[in-house]
Amino acid sequence: MTARTAPTAWLDVLHATCVAVEELTAGARLDAAVPWCAGADVAGTLCHVGVVHRLVRTWVAQGHRPSVVPVVPDDVDPREWFAAGWPPLLDTLGALGPDAETSTWCSYHTTASFWWRRMLHETVIHAIDVLEAVGQTWPVPEEVAVDGVDEALRLWLGVALGPAVGGSGQVVRLVAPQRSWTVGLNDHNVEVNHLQIPADATAVAPAEVLYRWLWGRAADDAVTVGGDAAAVAALRAALTRAMQ
Repeated sequence: MTARTAPTAWLDVLHATCVAVEELTAGARLDAAVPWCAGADVAGTLCHVGVVHRLVRTWVAQGHRPSVVPVVPDDVDPREWFAAGWPPLLDTLGALGPDAETSTWCSYHTTASFWWRRMLHETVIHAIDVLEAVGQTWPVPEEVAVDGVDEALRLWLGVALGPAVGGSGQVVRLVAPQRSWTVGLNDHNVEVNHLQIPADATAVAPAEVLYRWLWGRAADDAVTVGGDAAAVAALRAALTRAMQ
């Protein structure tokens, strides 16, 4: 899958993920700590996702980034805030075909499929957060994990990070059973492709593990590193900066 496509099933997975978050956090402790995010808890994470869902819905509806970010009311139950935010977003995205022109924060990907993909991964990653915080396991579908690796590398590392890469030309290959990615970390830009060229280092794991690891939801030893471990660490550090 390229950055310019998104199957209709992505909206189905987004829907299922939101429903699961609602059901599995009902009655849960809102102050339960999120394992992979220092200082974060269930309440704050649910509020954050609710803000993003509302912001993106308005963004798509009005055709440009809103100047005002939604504010979480002081007296709202975070679970209710989350539950009220995602259905309108899904309705707005579902009313558009994947190729419909939209405003996005990626200049080369300006169709609705950008937001289908972006909201899927935003929600799945934070579903992992809140559900692990309340003692649940949230398996990521294989095809979602593969696409999420691609998004992390091409969109976050390749676009959101901007020129502040700080690489020295290291080449790292990420390998999952279904696909591999070759990443070149240069001083001011990033190369991402599927070329089987010699690499300074490799990081090998199942797709779901790579997905979690790239998003900081798995320990460094969850992937098997070969070659220059410092190059792999540099890639992971660059992604951390990109996702801040």
